[in-house]
Amino acid sequence: MLETFKRLDLVLTIEFSSSSDILPLIVHITNLSTALGLC
Repeated sequence: MLETFKRLDLVLTIEFSSSSDILPLIVHITNLSTALGLC
């Protein structure tokens, strides 16, 4: 399962495992202005 969270000026893409004993893995961190193509 893959979900994207937006928090403050960062866009985090976090991958959740189906197993409850494995911590979520941050697979990608993007600056919001970069993601929107502002700079």
